Amino acid sequence: MFSLPAKTMAEIEKVNTMFHKFGHQLLDRGIKFIKTAYKLKPKVFTRPEILAFLNGQTGIPNSSISLADMKYHVETWAKWGQIIDLDLIDTQKYLTDVMDCDNFAMAYAARASMVYGLNTCGIAYGNIYDLTGKFIGRHAFNLIVTHEKGVLKLYCYEPMDDNSNQVIKGQKIILIHGWEYRPDWILMQ
Repeated sequence: MFSLPAKTMAEIEKVNTMFHKFGHQLLDRGIKFIKTAYKLKPKVFTRPEILAFLNGQTGIPNSSISLADMKYHVETWAKWGQIIDLDLIDTQKYLTDVMDCDNFAMAYAARASMVYGLNTCGIAYGNIYDLTGKFIGRHAFNLIVTHEKGVLKLYCYEPMDDNSNQVIKGQKIILIHGWEYRPDWILMQ
């Protein structure tokens, strides 16, 4: 078996360390560029306000809504639309048990918070039903709290294909492919 001399291996490790550091510097600069480009000016709402809103809109009991923060930075749906249009989460390859619905929802929510400073993209779990009302299965997706002139609104967002629809109290949540989404648990980090 062929092996490289120790000096060559040390040089390769040094180059890999430089690439690693450079890659992180690019990521950090990229995030700063993105934040500047969007000119986000979110309104801040308190944890009790967001909890009451989510409970009222979805009917999910407070015990099944997990809010990790005390203050929530809420943007308009127009700004979220710009972010969604340019985000590449929907181009990721679906891999069962590795990059499936829960991974898509968690990755998108984490990126929204880390990159844009918006912590109002929740991870929702629930049941989905086809056009005939037949149960398809359990599913993870995103619920995004937005505002229009200070009035809170809620949107269901499917990060695997970028479909979305406003959640209106008392109405079924139907996305473009015709499936009904029925959330029963929300985590907002």
